[in-house]
Amino acid sequence: MSAFLWQSWCARGFVVQTTQEAGRINASDEEQLEYAVNQQLTLLAHNRDDFAGLAQDYFAHGRTHHGIIIAVRRMNFCKGCWRYSIRQPQTR
Repeated sequence: MSAFLWQSWCARGFVVQTTQEAGRINASDEEQLEYAVNQQLTLLAHNRDDFAGLAQDYFAHGRTHHGIIIAVRRMNFCKGCWRYSIRQPQTR
């Protein structure tokens, strides 16, 4: 994720958290999704194949999540990109 996009979401009141900030850098994809579900976060990932399968598995077992955003990486652009979890701003 670009710094611009991260800053834009934060400026609009979204809670954006990297796996590194959450202390989950070594967690599996399944663990990342479970964490996002428990924290009521939408997951942003670059790993389309794995997360599309995880989403299908969740729905097949009657489970729900708060969304998975699959972002396409540009070649050589995202070295060191992390997964992000995003929570919508609370409405008052």
